Amino acid sequence: MTNEELKSAIAACDCPECRALTGLLNEAGAKLQISTVRGGRFCEMAVVAAAGERGLPAGDIVPRRRRYAEHLGIQLSGNTQNDDKPNHIMWATKHSNHHPDASDPGGRINLGLARAVERDGSFFLTWTSSDKPRFVKVPFYVEQDGGKTLFLPSLATTSGFWIGPKGEERCVPNYWDALNEVSAMSTPRFRRENAAGNRGIVACKAGDVEEVKASYIERLIGQLGND
Repeated sequence: MTNEELKSAIAACDCPECRALTGLLNEAGAKLQISTVRGGRFCEMAVVAAAGERGLPAGDIVPRRRRYAEHLGIQLSGNTQNDDKPNHIMWATKHSNHHPDASDPGGRINLGLARAVERDGSFFLTWTSSDKPRFVKVPFYVEQDGGKTLFLPSLATTSGFWIGPKGEERCVPNYWDALNEVSAMSTPRFRRENAAGNRGIVACKAGDVEEVKASYIERLIGQLGND
């Protein structure tokens, strides 16, 4: 895969990390190198940006960076690209284009309008955009009465979101991770409570997705206190 093919794949992908990375590059104007052999930095920026205003705990960043690289089909190697610490975002909090007095000016990360911040053990990479609100594609199931049940945070149980076919189900605590996995299924399957109060597995038809405002999903997550 060439660098241009990688860029095209990211632009065409609807996973939270690719959408966040596309926004970081196009909306915030960050100058990040998208490379198949130097992916540590942009992968780490993508997973933190995907967390939005919720932020991402330091201990979650490296596993997600590695999963995202695997999702893209690239390999992270070397102490810098695949370190066990989130060094890229840590560096960005002190050595971005928003820190003109930072040491080593040649090593600054140009984040454009985005700002990297560490607070209470979590990292944030956010920016304000005047563009249209960000939408997320969410699978839905058509009930017998014709109504739609979307895979939204309101489907959470006390342990998380149950997804997958019968006999192969798994519980994913984090909504965005669960949405990412469900969306990648050839036939999205998840448990929901029907009109009778039973939590049964439903199978969505391929292509049955609806665009939902990311801000609305974030509000639902906040109301549930799920993330």
